[in-house]
Order: sequence, then C-alpha cells, then structure tokens
Amino acid sequence: MLPSELLSQLLGNHLSPTDLVLTPNLIAVALTPSDPNALCPVCSQPSDHVHSRYRSILADLPICGRQLALNLSLRRFFCLNAGCPRHIFCERFPALAATYARSTTRVAHLHRALGFALGGEPGSRLAAELAVPTSADTILRRVKTMPAEPETRYRFVGIDDFALRKGQTYGRILVDLERGTGSRDGTVSKR
Repeated sequence: MLPSELLSQLLGNHLSPTDLVLTPNLIAVALTPSDPNALCPVCSQPSDHVHSRYRSILADLPICGRQLALNLSLRRFFCLNAGCPRHIFCERFPALAATYARSTTRVAHLHRALGFALGGEPGSRLAAELAVPTSADTILRRVKTMPAEPETRYRFVGIDDFALRKGQTYGRILVDLERGTGSRDGTVSKR
C-alpha cells in the first residue's frame, strides 16, 4: 500500500497530503483541505470566501516507532449569513481532532486507556515508550473527560448512616438493593 493511500484511509477525503519529512524520530506530514468551502459552526451556512490561513500541528499515533506530526494548513472563512453572530470561522475536522486540540482523537483515546489501566505517572512513562509522549497531568485530564455513565433508575434503595469519626462527622450512603452497589450522596453533616 502506498503512503498516500494509507493517509487517505486515515484522514478521509477532506485532507490531502502535500509534503512528507522523515527524520530518525519523527514523521511530519503536511496536509491541506481539499474541500473548496466550509460550513459555519453556528448557522451551517457554506462559505467559500477565505479570510486568512493558519497552521496547526497535531500529534497522531506513531508509525514504525516514530512520532507522527500532522501539519495542517487551515483556513478561516467569512460567514455569508448576515444574521449569524459569527462573522469569521475556522474550518474544523471533528473526526480528526477536537476544537483547540493539539493531538488527534486517536491519541486522546490511547492516553485515556493508558490512564485507566496505569494511572498518571506510569501511563506517562509507557506513552513515552510508545512514541506518544505526554505528561501525567494530561493523562489524568483525559481520564476525567470520559463521559459519565447514564443515570440508572432505582427501584429499591437503602440508606445507611455512618460516622467518619466518633461523634464528629457523619455521612450517608445510598445503596441500590437490587444491584448491591452503593454511592455517597454527598451529604456530610456535623452533629
């Protein structure tokens, strides 16, 4: 498989490679958008009136043990809808990376998995060995951004009061009697 075919499978049809730089530790791929217009994120009006251009560098999953950097040459557009509060907007690629991100969503998922499996510091050390280096704080931040599980409805609930210290601080636990799980309801009172 040719490198251009591999990149087109990874990036889709919205970005096309323009340059490739290989070093012993890094692969840098320059990418430009192939679509002539973009949609305003507020009003969804398509626009082809380019305001300016800017560069963004995203870290992606490594290839053959080398870090992969995606150098994006992106455009800012004028919104053609006169009633839209956003006059200028940047083109976005939500399948590739979140807004304001410095790494792709694939790297974010890998860091989150390392955080769940190992924690902050050990996850950071393994990420450096896997050629996707990051700090322990970033790994923990990505674990915290994991969406919470949907709230379940409880049919049978038990309440258990307890003392954290004798005569000083009291807490309350709500127990789901069907599943046998409990959680603190956040109320701690002093008596």
